[in-house]
Amino acid sequence: MNALLNSAGGRTFLIMWFGQSISAFGSRLTIFAFGIWLFQKTGETTPLYLTALAGFLPGVLLAPLAGVIVDRSNRRNVMLWINTVHTLVTLGQFALISSNNTNLPLILLLLAISSTAETFQWPAESSSMSVLVPKEQLGQANGLYAMMGGVGDLLAPIAGGLLVASIGIAGILLIDLASFIFEFITLFIIRIPKPKKSQIGSSMQGNVLQQARDGFRFITARPGLLSLLITFSGINFLLGIIQNLQIPLILSRSKDPSAVGLVASSFGAGVLLGGAYMSSTGGVRPRVHGVFAGIGLSGILGTALFGIAQSIPMWMAANFFAGFLLPVLNGASQSIWQSKTPADIQGRVFAARRQIAQITSPMAFLIAGPLADWVFKPAFSSSTWDSWHWLLGDSSGRGYAAMFILFGILTCLWGFAGYLRPAARNVERDIPDAI
Repeated sequence: MNALLNSAGGRTFLIMWFGQSISAFGSRLTIFAFGIWLFQKTGETTPLYLTALAGFLPGVLLAPLAGVIVDRSNRRNVMLWINTVHTLVTLGQFALISSNNTNLPLILLLLAISSTAETFQWPAESSSMSVLVPKEQLGQANGLYAMMGGVGDLLAPIAGGLLVASIGIAGILLIDLASFIFEFITLFIIRIPKPKKSQIGSSMQGNVLQQARDGFRFITARPGLLSLLITFSGINFLLGIIQNLQIPLILSRSKDPSAVGLVASSFGAGVLLGGAYMSSTGGVRPRVHGVFAGIGLSGILGTALFGIAQSIPMWMAANFFAGFLLPVLNGASQSIWQSKTPADIQGRVFAARRQIAQITSPMAFLIAGPLADWVFKPAFSSSTWDSWHWLLGDSSGRGYAAMFILFGILTCLWGFAGYLRPAARNVERDIPDAI
């Protein structure tokens, strides 16, 4: 933190980070409240996955074009427009809730619009960080972003559980709107310099579609980065299957909505401490070791352990481990990409990277709901599995638990397979730094 305060760019980054921290907290309150509300209204997991799909698919499809637009535009202005769209979407959600309109297609449409705006957010933020923060401090800066998420994940479930009961979901949406106003203020008072033109960037000329393809060409020309990306694409598919099953599993066994908040907050506590570790140390070196170790451990200590757990303290422990490891592996990966990619083309490269990494998530969301509701839940409800009580618990939620265990083990194995690929393991040595 002190190193960032000692430079003008670092101070600008901290202001930007602080504004987005407040806004992200408001958004997490809304996401948490909507999850509980939707499951209580329908009693099924499929609608949860439909909302997740609406929140992913538009962004994944539009990512390459968004990256080119970010590279061609002022990063701060892009983020101001994104904040405007998020504000309008939240106003739309407030109107629906206030009129007691639970029309799922309308909710999905609003989420799709928000996802489209979010497609521009990530490349704008990441490329801004690269021009504001010295290369040596990228690990610490990414750690601060992880801490931002950790605070939200820690406090939002607790606050959300209390606020849903006291002011309702409409009141939570008003808090979210106030957080967007705060982000507007911080973005108005900062300036983000335009990246200097690199040799690679100068060679990438043409129209928007041609430059969008350049982002993919940059990645495919570097086997180490492509191999990392393939690993993350597989992980996103495996974890996408069980992403929205925590609420059904907990409510199936505890019958207490407040337990959802406690368990979710432990994930935030883990992210907070993991982000603090990253921001103070910069993470494991070589960074690629932090990526693959984090993937393997999170699959076992996070996902699989969550399925084995049969009490609130054990669910909290599993979520804490998953949360702690997330900024370690994501921060290491992000620092590798930021240091290997010229700043003036990071928008299109990072957007292409996002599309490749997340293209598997919508596929996971499409099959996850039916897989949980129509395959695992009925299959594991039979008395055949009663002898597995020590591992899967009783029939209530047993199918969900089995999914966590299976996909946690597969996550660990997929990460180990990725580390065995020399191109991924040696990415930091084989690809020269660009910044």
